[in-house]
Amino acid sequence: MDVSEFTDDMLELCQHRESRWVSDLEPMRFPESKCVWQFGPIFAEREILVDDDMLHKKMITEASATCVATQVQGPNPGLQRIAKIRVQIPDEDDPSSTEPAESSACLAFELSNLRDLTDLGCAYTPKLLDYVIARQGENHYVPGGFFGITIMERLPGQNLIQFDKLPLAERDQVRLAFAKAFRYRPPVPPLDTILCE
Repeated sequence: MDVSEFTDDMLELCQHRESRWVSDLEPMRFPESKCVWQFGPIFAEREILVDDDMLHKKMITEASATCVATQVQGPNPGLQRIAKIRVQIPDEDDPSSTEPAESSACLAFELSNLRDLTDLGCAYTPKLLDYVIARQGENHYVPGGFFGITIMERLPGQNLIQFDKLPLAERDQVRLAFAKAFRYRPPVPPLDTILCE
């Protein structure tokens, strides 16, 4: 993947960030792989309020940001991938009530699913390349709260942020592709094959 593939989109993407919690990151060594990754500017970010009942029995607010990561030390220097950054942020309604969490269901499920699908060789999801989960320091938004980065492949596709500005012929092609994909429904098994415990 070459960042120049979407240089033209970068400014447009940066202007459409929903929030600004995650600042640009310094290069970081990942403990599992021992690789050092350098991070480009954040081009997408959003806030998520998660009912994290499965892990913590409470609501957790997190920011999720995306940028390009370049391997600067490791087996493939210069390799570029996508980095998804998730960080716990204070509860908007009552920031002082925010308790640090080790992770969130979103981060745990994303990492687990990417790992499983990569191990199974799935060709239609990004392959997991590297990850780190750490605690925020004392000077961060939620001291002791989670901070996770997942490095994954960039899948091919077209940025549809400015869909309404595409020529009519291109919009129709996108609509047709969506209609074909959306129309597919997996077969429903006969009721006698479904077991309930």
